[in-house]
Amino acid sequence: MKTTKHINKLAIAVAALFFLVLWGVWYSSYYYTLYWQEGFAFFSTLSDFTDIQVSLPKDIFKYIGAYLLQFFRNPLCGAAIQTGFAAFMVACIGISIKDIRLLWMAFIPVPILVAGQYADITLERSVLWCSVTLLIAIVWGGVHWMKFKMPIPKWLRSPILMFGVPMVALGLSIYLLSNKENESQEKICQIDYYANQQEWPEVLQLISPQEAKKDDLKLRYALLALSETGQLADRAFGYGIQDYSQFLFYGSEDPFSRNFNALFYQALG
Repeated sequence: MKTTKHINKLAIAVAALFFLVLWGVWYSSYYYTLYWQEGFAFFSTLSDFTDIQVSLPKDIFKYIGAYLLQFFRNPLCGAAIQTGFAAFMVACIGISIKDIRLLWMAFIPVPILVAGQYADITLERSVLWCSVTLLIAIVWGGVHWMKFKMPIPKWLRSPILMFGVPMVALGLSIYLLSNKENESQEKICQIDYYANQQEWPEVLQLISPQEAKKDDLKLRYALLALSETGQLADRAFGYGIQDYSQFLFYGSEDPFSRNFNALFYQALG
């Protein structure tokens, strides 16, 4: 009996460690992305907005996502919500299994969820995944309620699986989340953050002349920062500028481009 209690406590401790580490990765690696997501989103309780959002079944997930994104202004909360999606999935599956020694099974789909979370800027995908998981858990709970029993091999309750699978899932989740594309986007969000705060020296520290020559967005932020710090005439050509059109974006629907144009016109006064 004591052994079972110890195993249960260790399984809970492993789960807690899993989510604590995952939260730490979100918060430490994508602080500025989480902050940017809140600025990109819009939520309102007005009937006009609500009616549009719930006009189709799929739009309900966008509405829930827009509500949650309000809290991303504090990246600590944003990281907790992103981690919470995975925790919700594990909790739903774990409760439906009703055997803590099989809780490791609930961690198997987590890396797949985490792999697409960074690109899910509206949270629609994450909310959908949690909704489907909840539905599956309810159905599976109904099967248990009807006292349907499925024989489970003893090896599936192995301590190796109980502790090994969550750790492998954690490592895979971190690997899928911390790729170069996401890290590059995080730097853009960081530049955008400092530009909105008008901390132009910080912007220039983040953008080297070599980077500006390879990236149109970084070039424009660098030129604006040089202008705002009075260094444009002396240093502009070192960043690879070729003509006046590189000061602004024309006809771009990219949110970063539109935000930059707003900053540019704000700087003009």
